[in-house]
Amino acid sequence: MLRIGIFSDTYYPTINGVSASTLYFSKELAKLGHHVFIFCPRYNGSRNEVSDPDKPGFSVFRCPSLPLPMNREHAISLPMFSFNVNIRKLKMDIIHIQAPFILGVYGTWISQRFHLPLTQTYHTMWEHYSHYYILPESFTKPVMAFQNTHLCNLSAVNFVPSPQVKESLLEYGVKTPIILCPTGIDTEGLANDMNEELVKNHLGIPADKKILLFASRMCEEKSVDTVVDAFEIIIKTCPDVVLVLTGDGPYKNKIHQKVKKQGLDDKVIIKGYLSRRDLHAHYKASDIFIFPSVSETQGLVVLEAQFYGKPVVGVSRMGVKMILEGNNGGLLAENKDAREIAALTIKLLTDEKLYAEKSKQAAINASKWRTSDFVHIMENEFKALVKK
Repeated sequence: MLRIGIFSDTYYPTINGVSASTLYFSKELAKLGHHVFIFCPRYNGSRNEVSDPDKPGFSVFRCPSLPLPMNREHAISLPMFSFNVNIRKLKMDIIHIQAPFILGVYGTWISQRFHLPLTQTYHTMWEHYSHYYILPESFTKPVMAFQNTHLCNLSAVNFVPSPQVKESLLEYGVKTPIILCPTGIDTEGLANDMNEELVKNHLGIPADKKILLFASRMCEEKSVDTVVDAFEIIIKTCPDVVLVLTGDGPYKNKIHQKVKKQGLDDKVIIKGYLSRRDLHAHYKASDIFIFPSVSETQGLVVLEAQFYGKPVVGVSRMGVKMILEGNNGGLLAENKDAREIAALTIKLLTDEKLYAEKSKQAAINASKWRTSDFVHIMENEFKALVKK
């Protein structure tokens, strides 16, 4: 049994790709007989969750945190104020970090202090997020690139979710091994965790209406404004369509105003964060998933929508391109262009044969992207490093 420490600056109850990756891999590593110690921020009343470290499973240790001023959904971790556990006594075999931020740096320090192998998953192309920082991009981008490259070169192995991320790390100057290891989805959890009542009442939307769904943070890099612009074009050809936008973020008020200004109030439903059960119900009750983000390294929401047989309209970039390669289970636009997104969506709405074909492909494609299939890549690397 390996005793694995994972350090992540974001974890549940915050919902995002890194939180999902941390949880999914921890569950699968536990199933393989290991114990995972997750170190993450404490927020929203969350507490430590401790299980027997000498048995397979996972424990969660949280440190104090403060809301991030420019993005209050996330936190500034304060590990110097304790996780309320003696880390030395956990007798960990290996350290894995999930991002090059405070807990990533802290995890790196722990690995050096206790002479433990260090690995990392490089989830995010941080240059897409430099607009969140107070300092100008001309300063933050090179600093972030240097910091990220430095931590990657300290790691014995760097896992990446898509080939595009590997290419970027090589361009940065990363010299240590880079291994493709997508997160995939927890198909078992998806199948067993859904609000069936929401599905039965069609999300409270008239049954004769088709539902287009967007699910993600409402922020610049997720291109939610492009979804609204595309929808304005779509309803001119397909008037019996409703757009549902789920998630929260810094763009939520701006999107409310945009929808009102474009006269779409009666056809666009804007919701905040949804529980996993309710989000899964939205996937199942919807007809098409629209996701024009070009910053996704994984696109887990794309796979979750496909799991329920929903065709996806996306853009041929990063992780979405990897998942939908060859228009497998959806249609890919060449660019993040509202007119192109609209045209592809209308094509699916008006061609029943094409829709049925893409729906079938979507479910089959999602079944091939399971965390349980990818966890062995990570486990094998962990075992090899611990043996050295």
